[in-house]
Amino acid sequence: MSNNAKYIKDVSIIHNLNFNSDHKMVRAKLTGTKIKTKRQFRTDNSSILCTGNITQLISNLQKEINKKSIYQLPIQEQYAKLISLLKTETKKVNTDSKKVISDETYQLLKERKELLQKKEKKNYRPKISELSKKINVNIRKDKKIKRQNTLKKHIEKTGGIKKAIKELNSKKEWMLKVKTMDNKAFDSLEHDYIWEALRIQGIQGKYIKLLQNIYSKSTARVRLETTGEEFPIERGVRQGDPISPKLFSAALEIIFRNLQWDHEGLDIDGVKLNHLRFADDIILFSECPKQLEQMLQQLSDQSAIAGLTINTAKTKIMTNTSQSYNIRVNAQEIEYVEEYVYLGQLVAARDTMHKEIDRRISNTWKRYWSLSEIMKNEDMPLKEKRKVYNICILPCLTYGCQTWALTEKLMNKVNVCQNGIERSVIGVKRLDKITLEEIKYITKFKEAKKTCKTLKWRWTGHMIRDTNEKWTKMITEWYPRNGKRNKGRQMKRWEDDLKKVAGPVWMRIARDRSMWKKLEEAYVEGQAV
Repeated sequence: MSNNAKYIKDVSIIHNLNFNSDHKMVRAKLTGTKIKTKRQFRTDNSSILCTGNITQLISNLQKEINKKSIYQLPIQEQYAKLISLLKTETKKVNTDSKKVISDETYQLLKERKELLQKKEKKNYRPKISELSKKINVNIRKDKKIKRQNTLKKHIEKTGGIKKAIKELNSKKEWMLKVKTMDNKAFDSLEHDYIWEALRIQGIQGKYIKLLQNIYSKSTARVRLETTGEEFPIERGVRQGDPISPKLFSAALEIIFRNLQWDHEGLDIDGVKLNHLRFADDIILFSECPKQLEQMLQQLSDQSAIAGLTINTAKTKIMTNTSQSYNIRVNAQEIEYVEEYVYLGQLVAARDTMHKEIDRRISNTWKRYWSLSEIMKNEDMPLKEKRKVYNICILPCLTYGCQTWALTEKLMNKVNVCQNGIERSVIGVKRLDKITLEEIKYITKFKEAKKTCKTLKWRWTGHMIRDTNEKWTKMITEWYPRNGKRNKGRQMKRWEDDLKKVAGPVWMRIARDRSMWKKLEEAYVEGQAV
């Protein structure tokens, strides 16, 4: 393959595959003829980079040139000698990026070594003891400076610290850590079922044959103290391959087509909603426990044909009615729960928003204290702390905010969490009586409240304008005809704050991108139109 656009022709999108996402598969032709490229100027000498003191390098070069009287030599020899000198002197001047101890510490180590070699009769032990104490203090200080500089460098580049931690963690395990893994869905899928699924969904035979050739020659080895013999891989999809999730989704699509659940599930404007799926994370819907048990058993039977199994330990049932009926799959009883985390967001039959906000705040504080080496470091500039907060901590607090229906009380909880983090960063307590305006002027962190509202408003416009049939849009536009709301104060609905700004016809306004964009500021700032 190639990433050069000149080699690729006739690019087209394959519409036959249904991935239940916005992703599309693309096909193209690779040109067989090699495209001529311009000849580049090449030299045997690689670039010489000076990371040390340049003035010192220049003075050293001048001294060496005067000593060796290079200018009296022929031109070619002058050039060769100059390059050789430049390389030698640059190495002397350059600072080692992997060097941890400073020159001062190195000098102290040298002095202690000389004392140990001499072993003077009088007072050499107290001197060595005093030098050792200084060396220990300096090494700790040097390590701290090195760690801080590495963190700062990576934060300035990406805003994250994963690469910095990897660079600083020089410890190597003498033996690999072995984990006990559960049976994974991607590892047990039958190859023949995948090829049949692709054929049913209209994929051309040449592409299926290409994939078959790749998978027919897949082998693996087990390496412990010695490397074992190769053995063929006869099931599962390749780990890390970008096409593997697509193959799994194609196989799963055929499983659900074979189930024939057209009359099962919840009635949404005449269409039955019986399941939602994201890769191997699946939710089933039913109005009757007996019907749900039947659906689960049918899913288990169809999955077994493809080589997949339902993990009954992770499968849970949640209901808004009584839990008197015991549901079994393959003679194993499924547990009832009051709440469940699906795709990182908590789902509960009652008081969902309060529980989800409390969970998000708890996770945010955990994330903050995991980054305390940066956020609580007095030597770390506030600019780097701000970047880490905006990239690593704020997304943890606002995750899934597009689906929130927040009351003033819940929004206040989110604001209190952010205010507490900002106080902790600059080392201020409530008793210091410093106003929030002064704190926010110092920190300049993104406001969680505005971030939540911005994300929700933009996602709503995108969702309403989407021309594809998706359950998010269908349920948003759905108006239930049966049943009525309870007496008394009503729970806040997801669209209530949108109606305050865009009015009862907000869906019609959302279809106009420019008009929706104009109202964004009013919504974020909390202004009613």
